[in-house]
Amino acid sequence: MGTNTRPSRVLIHGFIVVLILVATSCSAPQQPSAQTQLKIIFRADGEKVTAQHTLDCNGEKATNTSTLPDALAACASLEKLTTLVNSSPNPTKVCTQIYGGPQRAQVSGLLRGQAVNLEFSRSDGCLISQWDAAKFLLDSGT
Repeated sequence: MGTNTRPSRVLIHGFIVVLILVATSCSAPQQPSAQTQLKIIFRADGEKVTAQHTLDCNGEKATNTSTLPDALAACASLEKLTTLVNSSPNPTKVCTQIYGGPQRAQVSGLLRGQAVNLEFSRSDGCLISQWDAAKFLLDSGT
């Protein structure tokens, strides 16, 4: 009198498939990147506004409301950066006294959901370095 193991194997295999489906459906959903909405004001002579742009990003994708030239590349560049610039410069840091020009820019709004209000200039070596790091946002004003 042998017992029929075929029905129990089918039940076990079916149970395993159900477990796999439940496990994969319970995984945490992908969190979307926080919204980036920036306003960029450029002053070529340091005083008069010569260009104004907006940059709206959903992750690496620029939205159609962006007015910044090459907004897609700017959004992709922003996603790769951990921070745009050190907003509180070290007062003891020695900077070269190289004048890079009168240009000034302001970037304000939301960067990955965090409020930012950053000033850029080219008045010394440290500030030129910060400008260069954010060049993909700032050079559109020239």
